[in-house]
Amino acid sequence: MENPFASPWLFATLLCLTSQGIAVLGPVSIASSQPAPYALSPTYLQYLSQQERKVYNAMKKYEQELEHRLALVKKYTRDYEKSTILGTSFLGESVRNKERDSIISQHPILAFRMLNRYANEFNEIGKHIAENAEQVSSAIVHEAEGVHGFPKFADVEDAIISVLRMQFMYDLRSSDIAEGKIPGVLLNTAVKLTTEHCYRISKTAQKLKYYTLALEWFDVTKSRFERDFQEEHTAFNASSIDQDILETIAEHNREYQQLYDEGHEYIFAKRIRTASGPRPMTLRTQMVNELSGLHLDEDDPEYYQSIYAKHIALCNGQNFQSRRELAKLKCWQDSNRIGEYWRIRPLKIEQVNSNPEIIQIYDILPDKWISHLKAIAFSALERAPTGPNATPRTAAYSWFKDQDIPQVPISRRIELITGLNVVGMKAAEALQVAAYAFGGHVELHFDSKGPDDPNPDPKGDRVTTFLIYLNDVSVAGLTTFPKLGFAVKPVKGSAVLWYTNTPNGPVDKWTLHGACPLISGHKWIATKWTHSNENIFKRPCGLVPSD
Repeated sequence: MENPFASPWLFATLLCLTSQGIAVLGPVSIASSQPAPYALSPTYLQYLSQQERKVYNAMKKYEQELEHRLALVKKYTRDYEKSTILGTSFLGESVRNKERDSIISQHPILAFRMLNRYANEFNEIGKHIAENAEQVSSAIVHEAEGVHGFPKFADVEDAIISVLRMQFMYDLRSSDIAEGKIPGVLLNTAVKLTTEHCYRISKTAQKLKYYTLALEWFDVTKSRFERDFQEEHTAFNASSIDQDILETIAEHNREYQQLYDEGHEYIFAKRIRTASGPRPMTLRTQMVNELSGLHLDEDDPEYYQSIYAKHIALCNGQNFQSRRELAKLKCWQDSNRIGEYWRIRPLKIEQVNSNPEIIQIYDILPDKWISHLKAIAFSALERAPTGPNATPRTAAYSWFKDQDIPQVPISRRIELITGLNVVGMKAAEALQVAAYAFGGHVELHFDSKGPDDPNPDPKGDRVTTFLIYLNDVSVAGLTTFPKLGFAVKPVKGSAVLWYTNTPNGPVDKWTLHGACPLISGHKWIATKWTHSNENIFKRPCGLVPSD
């Protein structure tokens, strides 16, 4: 007898129906209570009609789910084609996928749209596949998911915050970002954000109380919606956008005075009077214009705002060092360090600040060391630590003891440069390798904690910071020292060296520093610190209390 399940299509259909909680439509079992299988028997036809109603309801539901799934799949594939494929089409077909992956990870809009696809369309597709138990597809999805799973909504929110941070720091226009026109992004991919993307960014900015940015993104969303609403399926409309704008303005005005007194940079310099028309100057712009060039005392109520305003200005390429300071700075080749090594290969040093002295040393790490560090760090990177005492930052980190990287003897090289003990210290702080993507930054901070630290490190406080750049960064990503009024540009293979505290232990407050957000590309650094208890005789206390 012919097997009724011989047809692969029929078997797949029945399997899908089963997975939805619908009974398997296997070979009809004619019981005594059922009519005989006679095609022209009224009773049988009536039975078939009764059964077909069940089949139809099941098939209709299946059809609707297939259509819904097809719509999700089309939305996913169209977004992939309009971003990833379009955005890398200039590379040509002969280019390796690894190079395409590198381009995608460097480009903020390509990376954002990829994260958004994973967390939204692909996540919904995965749910449908799991519900329908389509085993082949499910296996593929499971394999692709890997150990850590796909990006979730929280990951998309992180990406949005990075875009907003870039926009705030560099005063970028939402409309330009939405059109894919981002200064410093060298790749003109013609990839844009959709109206739905703009709305998602608007709502995130509103939730975070980034009022100036939220209103700007709502304006772009509204303009896009009025232009494109017939082309896109959205979960919002013109009136809901207007309502969002009114709510954002109301929230802004309600909390205005408190936020203004706190120096909250994401508000306007005045309350907003109307929902349409030109809006007041942003507090960010006012701060940078009025405070960035001032040198205020610490007891001045606007002191901290002025420091942050200077940080913003430095990130945008300004310099506040005096002419006298600039006249002191010099470059030289130094062959008088520890040992004979530097006589053969003198250090190339640029003094970037005289007091406290901060220097940038060039060609300190060869390409081979850099490649090895990045290769072993790639799979070990973890999210930056969080907590009440952690410096706010967006980067991924890994740590390596000297014995972990015998091919890269950085500690020995630092000893030869500084004369301080680094190699062989049992409790020595591991080398920290950090990787930044678009929007990646580190807020202003000190590297030392000072003698009043309630939880002192057994190694003692940090004495020096040796910050190594593992790649060139063409745009943004500077390291700023706002109290000193200058910034350092990342140059591959170079290192910035400074003392983090004074000889008698207090934190050197002039060394407050931070990392400006990236606009595109990657930024890799490696940082090694030396500690006071390991160098008591190498860096003794000063002779006067003020040292």
